Amino acid sequence: MARYDAKGFFPRHLESFARRWGGNTLGAMLMILASIATAGMMMAVRDLSYTYSVWEILLVRSLGQVVLLLPLMVRTGGDILKSERVDLQVARVILSFAAIAAMFYAIANLQLAEASAIGFTRIVFVVALASIVFAERVGLVGWSATAIGMAGIIVMLDPTADALNDAALIAAAGALGTAAVTILIKKLTETDATATIMCYATIGLTLLCIPPSIY
Repeated sequence: MARYDAKGFFPRHLESFARRWGGNTLGAMLMILASIATAGMMMAVRDLSYTYSVWEILLVRSLGQVVLLLPLMVRTGGDILKSERVDLQVARVILSFAAIAAMFYAIANLQLAEASAIGFTRIVFVVALASIVFAERVGLVGWSATAIGMAGIIVMLDPTADALNDAALIAAAGALGTAAVTILIKKLTETDATATIMCYATIGLTLLCIPPSIY
């Protein structure tokens, strides 16, 4: 059985892979898998949106994550919820709630291809925010790609139209929120375990989803 160390959530064999092939390689592979999973989730959300509200879909998603993480919480006796930056954890939960709700709303009210395209512009926002928050060196190529991405966002929103598409604007706001969440997660990994970050987000999102789902 895979073991988990005190610092992170990933099994030790993934850590061995990262040491052998490099963390960037492992990160890229996990991001590709996450993108594939996100595409599947978007298709499911689109189909479910014909029957259920955005809040109900988001609540069930969060409850599913609670079920998956519950064994880890029980095994650690709740120690996994000890965080050195509770303020950032709370901020991350609130931003995640807004960003995911915006994404689900966009999926339900836009063409899936358009919602996906706008959603992936979060990468553009991440580059810009990372340079500001972490003083990361982006370089000419990075900034050129960011500028092109920003231009693409403007084209998709079509500001010259008689009326801006509210769903498209909400999707863009969701992409910006997701980028901010990514930056917060990066900051939190400096002090908290990956599992701690996931548990806070899962529990927090579940609690925030309950009121709108009921009413």
